[in-house]
Parts: sequence; structure tokens; C-alpha cells
Amino acid sequence: MSDKPGRNDPCPCGSGKKYKHCCMKKGVVIPFPSGKGRDVSMDDYMRFAESWDSSRGPVPSYMEFRGTPNPASESLNEIKRKIGDRVFESLEEAQAFFDKEFQASNSAPREDFLGLSPVQMHAILANRFSGNRDIVSLNPDASRESIEAVPAVIQCRYLFEQLREDERGIKATQKGNLPRALVRDFYDRFVKETKVFDFTPTGEDDLVEIKGLRYFLEDSGFMKKRDGRFRLTKKAEPLMAPEGAFALYRALFLYFAESWNWLYSTRFPENFDFFQKTLVFCLRIVKHKAARFTTGEELAGYFKTAFPQFAGDIKPIGEFDMLASGFCLLFLERFARFMGLVEMERDEGNFMGEEARYRKTGFFDEVLRWGV
Repeated sequence: MSDKPGRNDPCPCGSGKKYKHCCMKKGVVIPFPSGKGRDVSMDDYMRFAESWDSSRGPVPSYMEFRGTPNPASESLNEIKRKIGDRVFESLEEAQAFFDKEFQASNSAPREDFLGLSPVQMHAILANRFSGNRDIVSLNPDASRESIEAVPAVIQCRYLFEQLREDERGIKATQKGNLPRALVRDFYDRFVKETKVFDFTPTGEDDLVEIKGLRYFLEDSGFMKKRDGRFRLTKKAEPLMAPEGAFALYRALFLYFAESWNWLYSTRFPENFDFFQKTLVFCLRIVKHKAARFTTGEELAGYFKTAFPQFAGDIKPIGEFDMLASGFCLLFLERFARFMGLVEMERDEGNFMGEEARYRKTGFFDEVLRWGV
């Protein structure tokens, strides 16, 4: 057992912060095993608890001792400090006290949550984007000019044009996919310049960008395949008009936020769908921390701070930070950039998304309306 946590380990006090940003600054050393989540016997913990100096505060919980603190520990410890030596006259008085304290604690904004409260964070986890209108929603007053410049809108309108060029529609391949010539033209126009390594797609299965848009059009009822040909439906007609810009953007945003599987064509583990479930908080990170160009690794750090248990379950592979890589590819690249919410710059020869730098766009502030 090591004598103290490492600088970058979760602080055993239960704050969820890194040790270097918490008790290390206060000169407090709380020993716990260096291996995160390592099995520790209860006898070890009992000896630790018996030797604890009460002047340093409440005895850390068993989970804190193991290095995997419960996120509620900080709130519980604060309530313990407020109780102090108080003696309750009845069970009802004690219950009323705890109810009031827990309600106040859960409703208070937290720095680690970038100004959101635990109640709001619970709502984010329980609902998708459209179920969190009290926190953030799409602004229908966003300018048409700004919307027309969004990559998702540009690419979708390109497919609209291709589909209506011939009133018979576009002939599908034998596999029932979009034709290879269309896929390659799409790649050359919209994708090639964003790729680190150039390649020639042999079909839509090689290009997740066009695959996603095809599913969007079909699942939303804007395109159908009949008699071996893809055709637009009447439902798509209002979206092709200039005044349909926001309706198209809204449909794209909600589809790729809530219906499209972010893990499609990736090798990330299934629990990385957590990034999609916490989209509202991911957007919150961009709002507060990406006013200037900031590395993807730094932005992912705010996600780790807010969700220490999830972060603790994702083990780095050597020097490769899988969590930061997932945050950058799944959220920043495939969603936020696609929706025109962030722009990216990277040094020449830098292939790692987490080392690239991201900044929110002016459109981000225009199209997202925040309630808190």
C-alpha cells in the first residue's frame, strides 16, 4: 500500500477532483492504495479508520479509502460538518433537517459540473437533448445564412440535389446502397480534406459520413427506395426550400444527437455510448471552456472531472488516453464539427485528435439557447 495518492489520482476526500487540485494543496495526506479500485481487505480499512485523526475531518469511507469515492461523499461530509455535535430531539426533526440539506445540496450549482446542479446532471443522464429544454434548446431564430454554412446542412442539401436531378431517382447498387460514383464524389467534396490519410472509398460502407446521412434521410421519411432506386419523398420538399433551413438543421441535429449510434464503425467499447447520453454536458464544456482554441485532451479533462466513476473505469493503454480519444472523435469530430458548433486546428503531422485544438464557433452561441 502506498503512503499517499498520486498527483493525478482522485482525491480520497471524495471531492471527485484530482489530488493535486484538492487536498494536496491543503497539505493533507490521505493514504490509499495506488491501484484505482484495487481490492483492499476490511481489516486494512478498520486499522486505517482506528488511526484516523479526527481533527482532519470525518473518516473517509471504505470506497474513498480504495480510491473509488462515491460522488455523494462530498455532500454527505458537508452535512456531517453542519450537524457537528447537534442532538436531534426526534426522528421527525432529524428527517426534516436531512431533507432540507439534501435538497439544498442537490439544487446548488457545482464547479465540477460547470455551474449545473446534481439535479440538473441527473436530468441530463435521464433524458436526451430534447428532454432537457430547461437547460438548453435549439434557437429557431438562428440566421438562415449561418445554418446554410453548417457541414451537415451542406452535405444533406448535396444529396437532395443528387436525388432530384433525375425524376426517377438514383439507381441503387446490387447491395442496395448508394452508387459508388456518388460516394466518391461526396468524399472528394466534403471528407477528403478532413482525413489524415487519403483513401478511395469503394462504397458507402467505407464512408460513415454518407452512411449516416443516408440513414437520416430514410429513417426520417425524406427518402425511400423503391424498385431499386432511391427517391425523395414529398416530406422532404419543405426542407429543400431556403426557408426550410432551420427545420432541416433541427431534424439533423436531433437525429444525430438521439437516434444515430455514435459508436457505428468504431472499435470503442459499448459503454462509450455514455458520451452520447451526456451530450448536453459535452456541449456545456464547449460553452464554458472552448472560447479559445483548446486541446481535446484538456476539454476531455472536464468530462473526467464531472464523471469520475466513468473515467475510472476507462484504463489508459500505455500513453494512449482512450477516454480523451473517444470524447474527441465521437463528440467533437463526428457531432460538434458536423453540426457547425466547433472548429478545429492541428499541427502538421499531428494525427491524434486529443492533441488537436478546438474552439466554439459563433454559430454555437447563435443556435444554442441556454436556460442556465
